[in-house]
Amino acid sequence: MPEWAARVHAVRSMSIHSTQRESDERLAADAPVGARRRRILVLACLILAAQLLVPAAYYVSDSKADERFAWRMFSNRRAETCKVQASERRADRPPGTVDRLRLSALIHRAWIHGLSRRRPGIVDKFFSWRCEDPQVSELALIRHCRSATGEPMPIDTIEHRCERLP
Repeated sequence: MPEWAARVHAVRSMSIHSTQRESDERLAADAPVGARRRRILVLACLILAAQLLVPAAYYVSDSKADERFAWRMFSNRRAETCKVQASERRADRPPGTVDRLRLSALIHRAWIHGLSRRRPGIVDKFFSWRCEDPQVSELALIRHCRSATGEPMPIDTIEHRCERLP
């Protein structure tokens, strides 16, 4: 290396190191101390704990239907593809008649997607909405799913009987 290049390198190194040292000293002087520092650390620990516990709750719960708050990168369930069909029995039809519902004509496709994922809140709301019709007596959601590998899974049927108050 030529002598002039070595001098330039030495001068740059000294200015960078002295600037870094000054910056570190300023940061240390501005750092919170005492009770404020403890409050910040406690808040950071609470946020970290929430980020760990909320997804972990999915793995210890009984319901594995809704994994929106789980660590989905560890789940094959997210890779499942499902299609959902709905049917209902009505009091104004002959006994044993089942009417298939055209979901796309009744609800938004985002809700259809929620039904196909078997999200409990969406399924319950759909059932209660359909049961508002006094002629509807029973409902069924039938899910046809394929696993992450593309193989058909067992058909999943969710049945609901509308309860009428006397």
